[in-house]
Formats: sequence, structure tokens, C-alpha cells
Amino acid sequence: MASVEGGRFTTEPRAAARSRFRSWLAAEVSPTLTGASFVRAGTLFRKRNGPNASLVQFQIMPWSNDQIAEFDVKLGAYSAILSSDARGNPRPTLAHCFFATPLSAVAGTLNPKLGLVEQGSTSEDLERLGSLYRLLLVDFGFPYLDRMSTDEGIRDELLAHAAALGPSGLEHLATLLRAIGPAEPLPEVEARIVRERRARLA
Repeated sequence: MASVEGGRFTTEPRAAARSRFRSWLAAEVSPTLTGASFVRAGTLFRKRNGPNASLVQFQIMPWSNDQIAEFDVKLGAYSAILSSDARGNPRPTLAHCFFATPLSAVAGTLNPKLGLVEQGSTSEDLERLGSLYRLLLVDFGFPYLDRMSTDEGIRDELLAHAAALGPSGLEHLATLLRAIGPAEPLPEVEARIVRERRARLA
């Protein structure tokens, strides 16, 4: 049976659970992603936006064992400007992204505890789980990535939370302001960077 409480494949050897997970992903979710111009590479899906990219990564969690394979879904945005590579990385991973946000964190009131697929799940169970993830991606994941996979979207997100940014976030914001503007906030951001550096040296 399947429920929507946690992305686990249970009571199977890990290799069988992994294979079953990949089969479910290929049948139920991959067509929605590839239909939205994402290119699949295993459990990672990429969509180019000029030199930038949107990523959707399905991950089997490291605490999985012979009985349980639990999975998570992360959304990532790669910025060529923030990576200091004007040409852009042709195959970025989450490690190259400015952020990696769980799909559940942007799913609003539908915030799921992922999907639970057990041995003996019927095709209807798996289809229902696939329907949930398709809904989450189309209604929440894609709009979020459309905004955050642009340099302007990342800049606006950083500006909206500028007061809470640490040194790394301030450096990223300054880089984007120098590259794409606007110029007005830049002096204050640069002044804060100087103050943060002095505070670390004090």
C-alpha cells in the first residue's frame, strides 16, 4: 500500500528498492519534467535558462538500509555569474547551485512528508503518489524555479532578505548588483561587507 507520509520503499532489499524507486520515477514523474524541457540524468533533471539552469534532484537518503529507501526532492538554481563562469557549467549539480531547497519547503499548505511506497503497492497506489508529485512540481516547484533560476530573481530574493544576510549572502548580492544592477543599494551592501570583515578580524 502507499500513503503520502514519507518517501520510503520498505521491506525490500536496498537494490530492489532503488530499482523500484527509479521505475516509479521514470513512469510517473519523469514525463512531466521532460515535458517541461528538463533533461534527465539519472535522478537529476536540468533545464537551461541561458547560462543559468534549474535543477530538480530526487535523492535516496543516506540513512536508507536494506528495508527502507527514503527519498527527498531538492530544487536548485545555478547562476553563471555567481559561479564566476560567464559561459556557464554545461552540467551543473546541486553542489554548483546558489541554493538547494526541498520541494516540500515551497509547497505551501500541501507541504508533504513525501511519499511512502510499501511492498505490495498496487499500480493505483503508485499512480496516486505520482499524481501528488506532479501536482507539487507543476503548481509549486516550476514557478519557484522559473523565478529563482534568473539572476534577477536571485537578486530580488537577496534584496528582500538583505537585513538578515551573512557575509556570504552579502557577497553574492554585491556580485549581482555590480553585474545587473540596480546600483543604488550597492554602496550600503559593500559597507556592510567591510563591517562584517572587520568584525571577524576583531
